Amino acid sequence: MAGPTQPVGRWVRTGAKPCKPDNHENADHLYRAPAADATRCLFPSTTPAVTPAPNALTDVAPVLTTGSWTVRSYRQRAEDKTGDFAGLTFVFARNGALTATQNGRSFGGSWSSTPGGVTYYGSAPAVATVTLTFGNDKPVKTITKSWNLNAASTSEQLMLDNREPLDDEHLVLAR
Repeated sequence: MAGPTQPVGRWVRTGAKPCKPDNHENADHLYRAPAADATRCLFPSTTPAVTPAPNALTDVAPVLTTGSWTVRSYRQRAEDKTGDFAGLTFVFARNGALTATQNGRSFGGSWSSTPGGVTYYGSAPAVATVTLTFGNDKPVKTITKSWNLNAASTSEQLMLDNREPLDDEHLVLAR
């Protein structure tokens, strides 16, 4: 099994493969690492170099479990459906329990998150995700799904995009 990879600008460094042309089908694009790192090779990355925001969130769990949240915006395709969530507040518990309250009605559910991070050579960077699970009650059943954390999120405003691009759904939670 090949060793871990790490991005180096627009190149990806492999951890275990010696720097020989027979280890890569396209050896013309191989760059030998400096002598101190001679057992490693640099291959061109298939994904563009991404520079995260200075305070980019990669783990939302500590942020979500602080305070209560409201829906600042919910959009599906070109339709703004924010009004369906007027007065709705969420409280995310550390144990994964999720409570939503709207006009005296309470909706119980659960939540989980997966932190983002660097992945292996050739694959896109991992995106942090948030999964919200409620029953079939409106309006919360609409947002019962897994959401990708948008890179523009902050600790005061989480911008979530549906993991299924064809659904074109966007949810913004704010404190």
